[in-house]
Amino acid sequence: MNGKRVGLYLRVSTGEQTIETQCIGLVAACEVRGWRISGAKGREKCPGFDRLLKAATIERSIIQERKKAGMARARKHGTKSGKPIGQPPLSQAKVEVIRAELARGTGILKTARLCGTGVSAVQRIKRELIASEVAVEGRG
Repeated sequence: MNGKRVGLYLRVSTGEQTIETQCIGLVAACEVRGWRISGAKGREKCPGFDRLLKAATIERSIIQERKKAGMARARKHGTKSGKPIGQPPLSQAKVEVIRAELARGTGILKTARLCGTGVSAVQRIKRELIASEVAVEGRG
């Protein structure tokens, strides 16, 4: 056992929460590692700890500001995460292969599997085919 001395920092976000669960887990982790828990002093008796908390709070606010600025920039460019929203459109060649399979009478699931695309893309193309056939019949 290395006998390191450690201090535990326990906190809660709301008045209804308690520190008991945190304490049990941290004490168990310390015991497994052979660490000794130093006595509780409170924040007012640990000026170094208080400075550390203040620095962590400032760092956290800086990170939050950067995150918000990045998300705002992404939204400005039409995305949420920086990646384009949705999938790239299918190539015209792939659309033609899907149309040919559907025209042969191949089912939607099998066509999607054969063409290496999603079922929803095949369904969309089939709807477009049906709509174009109805439009041609309506004119004639």
